[in-house]
Amino acid sequence: MDKPKSGAAKPAMVKPPAKKAAAKPKPAAPKKTSKKNVAPAPELIELPIVPLKDLVVFPRMILPLFVARQPSVKAIDQALTHDSQVAVVCQRRDSHAYPGTQDLPEVGTLAQLLQTLRMPDGSVKVMVECRTRIKLVRYLKRKPFMVGQFEIIEEPEEPLRPEQEVLVKLMLKQFEHFMQLSHQLFPEAAEQIPAIHDPGPLADMIVSYIAASVEEKQQILEIIDPIARLEAAGRLLSRAMEMATIEQQIHSKLRQSIDKNQKEYFLREKLRAIREELGEEEEAEQREYDVKIRAIPVAEVREKALKELSRLDKMPPVSSEGSVIRNYLDLIVSLPWAPEEPAEMDLKAASALLDKQHYGLHKVKDRILEYLAVRKLTGKAQNTLLCLTGPPGVGKTSLCRSIAEATGRKFERIALGGVGDDSEIRGHRRTYVGALPGRIIQAIQRAGTTNLVILL
Repeated sequence: MDKPKSGAAKPAMVKPPAKKAAAKPKPAAPKKTSKKNVAPAPELIELPIVPLKDLVVFPRMILPLFVARQPSVKAIDQALTHDSQVAVVCQRRDSHAYPGTQDLPEVGTLAQLLQTLRMPDGSVKVMVECRTRIKLVRYLKRKPFMVGQFEIIEEPEEPLRPEQEVLVKLMLKQFEHFMQLSHQLFPEAAEQIPAIHDPGPLADMIVSYIAASVEEKQQILEIIDPIARLEAAGRLLSRAMEMATIEQQIHSKLRQSIDKNQKEYFLREKLRAIREELGEEEEAEQREYDVKIRAIPVAEVREKALKELSRLDKMPPVSSEGSVIRNYLDLIVSLPWAPEEPAEMDLKAASALLDKQHYGLHKVKDRILEYLAVRKLTGKAQNTLLCLTGPPGVGKTSLCRSIAEATGRKFERIALGGVGDDSEIRGHRRTYVGALPGRIIQAIQRAGTTNLVILL
């Protein structure tokens, strides 16, 4: 894959425009003609072709390239044996394979190889200077690498009209503002922007620095008229400025949020230092709460507990409401919140255990085994309860204990004698003095698991 060193289509340097080219390739000698009014034949040159992936290069750009595909490496070697010039074009399809002639556009860029470096894996790192636009006339060779005959495209040089000079100045100001807005003001760009007065080089420089699709950049590369090219680049620049403005607004909001968080962190650290000087141990207690709360896997419970911990942090140590919140947090962190898989149920072992521990009671044991069998077949808990009736001493509690042992669960017994209020079962409100959790929650807390058998 042939790609730029940095990955993005950003030039390492954009060469400032000059009135005369530094070194033009040697064109084929045109045929002499006796008619003075006939236009001269276009300059044709033969160049090896180096396709690029996801990168469109413009004249006056100096940038590094990594050439990894073997046909492109051979094209570089061929160019080094002659005049060190290649034709760089951007392939249409995003593919790792070496493209065919149908995948390459007609307009590309003539590039001069400045430096080459062989890599251990066989690839080549080259520094290229893009000179001018070129247009493919025909392919001369396709294997082992492509060679084509190209026509050098000369930009028309005409004096600018007043409205065109205004357009150039406006594009210069907008481009400078965009570079400052997007925080991408490179030193070389800062030096070259004020020196550019020609619409063609300015359009090429704008497009080379802004983010745009490969298709859009290729379309601008194919525009020969400088004013039309600058107008097309201006449309892309306006869109890029809108995106940069939105991005800056988002960064500003994030920065304000970060500043607020940093302020809170500073104040909390200061408060912690004051508490250490006073010998208070609440900070260690709150850190312990925080660690245990963040280990809770249920997001809703975790958020509620963290909110209560934040309230506790803002309360004075001797607050009566603080003790209520501490009791609440102690209950929250002591409850089992992690989901548990029930143990594998063995009906034969359960039947043997019931027969061993209880003589007779065949109807009761058959109903229990029927309940366990349905639960095993369905694979989920049923919304039914087993109701055992009978006078004291007939074995109701021992049967429940046997069920828990047969299913591999813990057993908890909740005595309801003397209960006169349903709040004792489901729990009191925290606003009441001496409020306690309900009997069922207390049983789960004692058992340390949610997969248990409860006898009411």
